[in-house]
Amino acid sequence: MNVCHCEPQDAQLHLDDAVRAAEDMKEQAAMVERRNGLMVAEIEELRVALEQTERGRKVAETELVDASERVGLLHSQNTSLLNTKKKLETDLVQVQGEVDDIIQEARNAEEKAKKAITDVSP
Repeated sequence: MNVCHCEPQDAQLHLDDAVRAAEDMKEQAAMVERRNGLMVAEIEELRVALEQTERGRKVAETELVDASERVGLLHSQNTSLLNTKKKLETDLVQVQGEVDDIIQEARNAEEKAKKAITDVSP
């Protein structure tokens, strides 16, 4: 600490300067404290937003997994249905062929019956 061997007026000026400097420092400290409080509040808001975002991300990931599983299941079902459709189409063609053969046989039998009736009739 500087000891001043000065006149009382000089001492008062030094004291006034020191008081003003102390008041300025208090104001600056208060301003820094307010800024600090605002930053702490902002950090807390950001933390809450981050937590909400993280929860949303986890929900979205779960939904994506569920959707992917559903797509896989639907793809398997679609493949199975396509295979069944192809088999049924093949079976239908075969049955249609058999029906056509039976119809032709019936026509042939009818023609033979008509011919036989005609041959038997006087």
